[in-house]
Amino acid sequence: EGYPRSLPPHTARDVRTMKILLTGDWHVGESRTLTGYLTRQKLMIDRIFEVAAEHTDGVGIVGGDVFHRPDLEEQERNMLLGRLLHYDKAGVRIIMMSGNHDVIDRKRTALGFIRVLVTKKALRNTTLCETAPCVVEHGGVAFLMVPWGGYPANASPTLLRRWAATAKKEADVVVATVHEQLVGRPTDLGWAARSGPDINEKLPVDFWSAHHIHKAQPIAENGWLVGSPMQHRFDELQPKGVVLLDTDRCDEAEFVELEGIKPLVTLTDEDALDPDLDAYVRLVTTKRRKKVPKNVVKVVQDTEVVAVDRDALLSDPLAGLEDYFRQKLPEESIDRAMVIARDIHARAGA
Repeated sequence: EGYPRSLPPHTARDVRTMKILLTGDWHVGESRTLTGYLTRQKLMIDRIFEVAAEHTDGVGIVGGDVFHRPDLEEQERNMLLGRLLHYDKAGVRIIMMSGNHDVIDRKRTALGFIRVLVTKKALRNTTLCETAPCVVEHGGVAFLMVPWGGYPANASPTLLRRWAATAKKEADVVVATVHEQLVGRPTDLGWAARSGPDINEKLPVDFWSAHHIHKAQPIAENGWLVGSPMQHRFDELQPKGVVLLDTDRCDEAEFVELEGIKPLVTLTDEDALDPDLDAYVRLVTTKRRKKVPKNVVKVVQDTEVVAVDRDALLSDPLAGLEDYFRQKLPEESIDRAMVIARDIHARAGA
């Protein structure tokens, strides 16, 4: 729990004001069932760095969950590597860390090949904090990076408070980034996380960001939950984007929506099916359809409309789920379904 190791600083003008882009939860490799999924994810990365080029001093923080799963396909690894090499060579300062989806085991992550390239200086402007907290100094700013699992559970607020005083002695500005589920923070599905640290205050750093939950939202006077840069699943809602930070105005961070990325849209029988709609469409229908437009990539057959008490579901997910089961399942199946639901709920750490 000592002060994190300092990684080699990079040459930069030593000024207090720096414009930075914050992103994370790229989940490269998710949505493999979508046609063109990797082209869409490549476009996501390019859009992120286009925003960085236009609005920042060429500094980007990537807060973990770079990949969706550690069992990468070669084309996924090569796509990400190609974009990193391109933007690193262009001079973008990339500071990256791992998230829970990147982890293979306690000592390894799916980002290991990036570490090798950083060590061999094939990536000269990139720094990776892979399995343990570290501090990266750049242009008068100390970046405190706390990757997933690099600390005891729920300890990140305590550690950041402890490290902030030391960091302040070494840099004009301290920016902290954690990959952590924060209790009470809503997701796109409407439910709030019931585990994780409770950080709803102004931490003793100039700015801090959290990553893991995909819904972007301010979480303190000087903090943001950045969210994902695009929809990865149909249940995720727009807008999606990145956060821009000017270190001279740390209480005025700005969310910027990424444009031009094909959305994931859910339609029902009440909606018109437009074959020219430039989107991946999930159709929830009570009808038996032999033909659907080509942009419909998933059909969910719903045989009946189920009314669920939304307030009950948010306040007590298990009770709301039982209400759903009673409308969808035979009476003899409800108890077994609830046993499974409680087990999943407990395993999720709620």
